Amino acid sequence: MQKYTFFFLILILLNINCATFYTLSKEMLPLSKRLISSNSVIRENAIKEFSELEINKKEKIILEIVDILKNTKDADTQKRIITALMELKAGSYIIIPLLEAVKQNMDIKSYSDLINFLNSLEPEAEKVVFKLMEFLKDDRWEIRMLALSVVKKIAKKSEILIPEIIDTMEKFGSEPEKFNMIFDTLSMIEPDIAIYHLLLEIKNKSENIRKNAVDKLVELQAILSPKLKIKKEITSGLLRVLFSDDNIIKKIVKDLFNKIEDKEMKKEYEKYLELSRGVASGIAKMVGTTLQSVFLSQEENLKKKINIYFEKIGRKDAVIK
Repeated sequence: MQKYTFFFLILILLNINCATFYTLSKEMLPLSKRLISSNSVIRENAIKEFSELEINKKEKIILEIVDILKNTKDADTQKRIITALMELKAGSYIIIPLLEAVKQNMDIKSYSDLINFLNSLEPEAEKVVFKLMEFLKDDRWEIRMLALSVVKKIAKKSEILIPEIIDTMEKFGSEPEKFNMIFDTLSMIEPDIAIYHLLLEIKNKSENIRKNAVDKLVELQAILSPKLKIKKEITSGLLRVLFSDDNIIKKIVKDLFNKIEDKEMKKEYEKYLELSRGVASGIAKMVGTTLQSVFLSQEENLKKKINIYFEKIGRKDAVIK
């Protein structure tokens, strides 16, 4: 009997020692790992230890946490990492390292958490703008999406990235939600260029992109003030659609006009479109050319405006041929 009692005592002691060792082993982890621990006691103690560090050491620890994200596939751990970065008040210096970490991790579970975090930061344009260019060339939409969320924060200071944003629309703009996000980013940087490009997209090879462009043009036509010069460009663009051979998009425009419920607004649209149609026809007769030639001239003028802008921002490499 004593023999068995002794045996059980040994087992109990071993279990206690294993549990103690396990706890101690977690407490001995680097501070960066303890700050994202699933154990609340360990994490709270780590936060207290972190709060007593000097600023440069805090930044080093935060960058170590970001680095952990590169190889983390577990959704809960990923969430704890983003939560820790917010709680520890990580600064804008982590934007590029964070995007690099996400780029290397093909198994991120929640991009919405990352976007919310990036939206909470105030990036310094001169430190991130050129590095963002590479992320806006990535093959994955998710990486470009995160880069776009940063671009929105620096808006007009990121005009040099407009060619990459336009390229993003070409590659990922077939889905309405993505198309609208890209257009909104572009319009925050330079509204007129965003609309000029939109007007060229009505001839895109992708039917979905053409449709998304027309949807956005009709929306802008409805909400923009008649006093804006750009509104005439939009009307001309919609006219080009109505007179084009693209029956699919032509039908979309007509259907969109037919959906306008406000009778007075609808009447104004019809009157304005009829007037514009008459003016365009008159111009064609005066210069002895076809209406399609007038429209082609309008499109070439749009390209010229975009190219002049590209040259102004130092992006001659992106001019439209």
